[in-house]
This record gives sequence, C-alpha cells and structure tokens, in this order.
Amino acid sequence: KSSLVRRLAEGNIAQGHTTLFLGDIKPDFAVLTHALGGQVITGGYGYQQINPLAAGGLGAALMRIDTEIADRTARGEDLENLPDLWSSVSADLRSRQVQTLAGLLEISRAGRVQDFEETLLSSALNILYTPKEQGGHGFDGAHPPILADLYAVLKEGNDTLLEDAAVGADDMLAYARVTANLRQSLRALIQGPLGKVLNGQTTEPLNLDYPAICVDVSRVPKGDRKLKAALLLVCWADG
Repeated sequence: KSSLVRRLAEGNIAQGHTTLFLGDIKPDFAVLTHALGGQVITGGYGYQQINPLAAGGLGAALMRIDTEIADRTARGEDLENLPDLWSSVSADLRSRQVQTLAGLLEISRAGRVQDFEETLLSSALNILYTPKEQGGHGFDGAHPPILADLYAVLKEGNDTLLEDAAVGADDMLAYARVTANLRQSLRALIQGPLGKVLNGQTTEPLNLDYPAICVDVSRVPKGDRKLKAALLLVCWADG
C-alpha cells in the first residue's frame, strides 16, 4: 500500500498539486517528502509544538477576505458575496476548532464531552477572538490564543458563560460547580504530558507552497496512545 501511495503522490505532485501526508506513523513518506523538496513536520516530545487553537488555512482565508473587503470598501466597489463568504468561513472555522477541542478533551479524560461543555468552549473561543474594543481578548488568525488562554477565560467566567452553564447571573459559585469537570479536563490537558506538545504556538505551520507536506508522528513513544491520537486529530483538522 505504501509503495502505491508513493507512486500516486509523485504523479499528483508532478501535476502541480500539493500532497498531504497527515500523520505518518512508521514513517512511510517522510523520506519521499524530503527528496521532493517538501515540508516535514515532526510531532512528539521535544519536537515541534502544534497549537490546536491556531486558525490554520481557514484563518488565512479569513484574513484574505478581510483585506479584500477593506480594499473594495475603500474604492467604493460592490462587496458582492464577500460578507456572506466571510460568515460562512468563520462559522466553519469555529465549528472545527470546537470539534478539535472536544476531541482532545475526550482523549485526555477518556470520556464524552457534554453538549453544554461544547457550548462553553465555543463561547470562550468567541471571547478570545473578539476585538478588545468590543470587550474580547483581541486574538486573531495571525496571533491565536493557546490552551492556557482558553482555560483562563473559562475560569474567569462572564455573563455569556454563566448563561451557557444555566446558572443565575453573578452566581459564580454555581458556575464553578457546573464547569468544574470541563476546567479539570482542560487543566489536565495543559499541565499533563500532552501540554508539552499542544499548549503553545505552532512551531512550523503547514505551508502549502511546498509540493508535499508530511506530518511525521513516528517519534511518539510506543504505547503513548493519547499523544499519538491527539497529534493525528490536530493535524487532520488543520489539513
């Protein structure tokens, strides 16, 4: 199978398409990617960090749409479908971030994330990415938050988060009780072994200017199923 995939990849690259090997376990494709002048990202303890909250390719698309909207507005031109496109991409990005976070927490806690916990995660991300002048924390695609920033927002709480937790206004004691499991799981993810790889800015983002990209997870210690699963989840989501 690996020989066939290498053959297919070479044909794909020869036609000008970027080939993604997302989660190379053995590794089967790192040497080929090097030989073709591609990008090899090595995941594991002591190697590159990968930020699951980074906006990735969708974030880059949002910034391009923002720039185009600003340029057309300055020239007095019709925005056409750009605002709708921005809303669609933004919603897709937030959904993917929440799904990735929920998946990581489920890997860490070995149990399901509840529906209201996903809502809390989504609201906390919105707070982090809302501009400071609008009451948020001012992160964006170029300067994304990390897991520790998300934990701080959930710990602090606000009116929206209290509403998501279905507790009374200003009842921080009830909020603390309802969100305890979520905050414990997130804290464990940050402070535990996975945090050494996932609680920081991405060292080497995927670069689609390369003919091929390989995310090599073969350096993950044998038996460390949680780290391997977490890296696969994050790189698949980014890809």
